Amino acid sequence: EHYKSIIITGSNAGGKTVVLKTVGLSIAMSAAGLHIPCFSARVYPFKKLFAEIGDDQNIIQSLSTFSSHVKNIKEILDNADSETFILIDEIAAGTDPKEGASLAKAIMEKFIEKGSLSLISTHFNELKSLPFNNKSFQNASVDFDMESLSPTYKLRIGVPGASNAFAIAKNFGIDEDIINKAKENYESDITDESKILGELQVKYSELNRLTEEAKDLKESSEAKYKEYNELFENLNAQKRKTLKDYKRRYEDNLQDAKAQIKKVLENLNHHKTKENAVNSYKKLSQKGFKAAQALADEFSKVDIKYTELNNDDIKIGAKAIIKGLDQDVIINSLPDKKGNIKILVGQLQSTIKVEKLAKSLKRQKDIIKKKINLGNSKFVIERINMSPKIDLRGYRVDEALAELDAFLDKASMVNLSPVEIVHGHGTGQLRSAIRDYLSDSPYVAKYRQGEDTEGGNGVTIVDIN
Repeated sequence: EHYKSIIITGSNAGGKTVVLKTVGLSIAMSAAGLHIPCFSARVYPFKKLFAEIGDDQNIIQSLSTFSSHVKNIKEILDNADSETFILIDEIAAGTDPKEGASLAKAIMEKFIEKGSLSLISTHFNELKSLPFNNKSFQNASVDFDMESLSPTYKLRIGVPGASNAFAIAKNFGIDEDIINKAKENYESDITDESKILGELQVKYSELNRLTEEAKDLKESSEAKYKEYNELFENLNAQKRKTLKDYKRRYEDNLQDAKAQIKKVLENLNHHKTKENAVNSYKKLSQKGFKAAQALADEFSKVDIKYTELNNDDIKIGAKAIIKGLDQDVIINSLPDKKGNIKILVGQLQSTIKVEKLAKSLKRQKDIIKKKINLGNSKFVIERINMSPKIDLRGYRVDEALAELDAFLDKASMVNLSPVEIVHGHGTGQLRSAIRDYLSDSPYVAKYRQGEDTEGGNGVTIVDIN
């Protein structure tokens, strides 16, 4: 800090000497490489440490005592410099108070002039005003419990303390009339400066009380914040559990529909009549969709924030999602008088209340997946930005036909047409096998040889049903 000298005032037996000894021992321990008995500290490595502290507080004060005190201070003044720390207990005590206070002030100002740091205790009121005229000084006081007349061992920086001589004298049995007479004498002699210092101490005590109350309130508020935070986490956990329960019910209620959908898709893979299979798929998908939507009605009641559709969003061809399922759909009609609207889910058309739709989520990739659990396996219907071209050059006939079947199946599912099959010229065996397969495939509406610009007879162009 900017100050170089701390003036400690306060009650007799209040702990002023204890402060001086504690600071002095800490500096000496630090210089010796020992740990200081505190949580944390910063100690400057002073080259000199002087202490003028009387050990016997009951010794009869006399001129010889004052002379000894002055002699020790003379030695300190002769050796003090900017690398010095000085501790003086009851500076210039044992002589006329006014002369002692004046002498103490001059000595302390000399310490400042030499650049030394000092910690000095006193009962002189005149020294309490030094910090108001010289920023190199700072007041401090030892806290004292006036009810028990015992020290609290708390050092208050910035506020001077009272000596409380009357209270201590009364506590040791001095007659009440003597105490009252002493107070009358004191009040008749007290200066305005002393009154201000006394009022300042009272105000500080009140401020300290309010600070403690504020500290208690802060701790209480922090405890409440922790309690509410835990409650919020519990609510979030319950919300997650509710979401999980709805999802589980959604999965359970769709098992039959999923199994039948799987069966239809297996029929597709076994080249059964595509038209019948697709019709069955649509019929069962419609049934499954309605079951899913019934659960979505409950699921959407959970506190999930969606961006509602406005009038500009509701137009044919616009994208949206079903609340609760987060299923992407395409709007296929405007709402009717009852608020019903037609939507496309892939190739499936369905009807839904417009309020059950929300704005579509922006995808980071051009891929949409809907995964349906089927026991221990998973069936995945994908819409991918797939290539309309497959290259089968280098494959054996059986391998090529298997790849081609899967390719045509996927192209049919996503309405991708026409597609290009590259088989090359070669011996013509692979080309013939592929075109024979296309002639019987339920996926194929028609096919043709590629134009010269498309690759000629090494390519077959297919229109998908």
